[in-house]
Amino acid sequence: MANLALSFGGVTIPNVTRVFSNFGDSRTLILPISGGVGGGFDQFGIGEAPTEIGRVEVDFLLSAAEASMQASIDAINALPRFGRSVLFFQPQGSLGQRFCYARVASIYIPEDAKDGMVWIKCRVTFAVSEPRWYRNATVSPAQACTGVLTEWTVTYSNGNARAIPVSITIVPPAGKTITDPILRRRLDGVLMDEVSYSGTIPALTTLGIYVQSMRVTVGGVDAYSAFDFLHPDWFRLSPGANTLQLIADNAGDEATVTVNYRETYR
Repeated sequence: MANLALSFGGVTIPNVTRVFSNFGDSRTLILPISGGVGGGFDQFGIGEAPTEIGRVEVDFLLSAAEASMQASIDAINALPRFGRSVLFFQPQGSLGQRFCYARVASIYIPEDAKDGMVWIKCRVTFAVSEPRWYRNATVSPAQACTGVLTEWTVTYSNGNARAIPVSITIVPPAGKTITDPILRRRLDGVLMDEVSYSGTIPALTTLGIYVQSMRVTVGGVDAYSAFDFLHPDWFRLSPGANTLQLIADNAGDEATVTVNYRETYR
């Protein structure tokens, strides 16, 4: 079996033999009922919370002549210097490279060297605050919206987990504005997500909703105080077809909406 390819902070980890993540380890959220009453309220897994913080374990072999093995060990032990950095993973086969944001949680290197060429079985464990693998960035086709309600479909074709967009932009064209825009996502007719802005967006001015970093700007200026949301994650896309709606106050309102997201995997 070919070695798996993996790097962290620009440093390639050699001779990788195993990569394990707990990203698919989700639990159904059950809240206990207060007041001494038995039982609980089942949220049916909404939020897909992992049972613990995201974790990636990497098993690999350090190989070097005895004289240079300590330098190889020192290089691995220095990985925590990168802090929170990008962990790249190339799965076997034709699948494209994936990545997550991680930091080193622990390093295990047993120094049981023997004479001559030395092989040491090692493990580095990474902590991942967002327990998902990401891949290609995708921008949805620009959707022209007019009047008080426009409905369209955004199809999230790849990935097997909900994608949290990097950003959503709402931009009125020349000579037009949009007042109190509300962007909704429905799935099978059920309202899943809603974000809204109170105020009028001038022509050719961008309302930027930066979902992953939780920032909102109008024309590049902070506008969070005029923003509201329905779900703590602000906005999500489920794999497959997502029905989006833009609601505005006036029949003459117009804007173009785009959604920028990454393929997301457990």
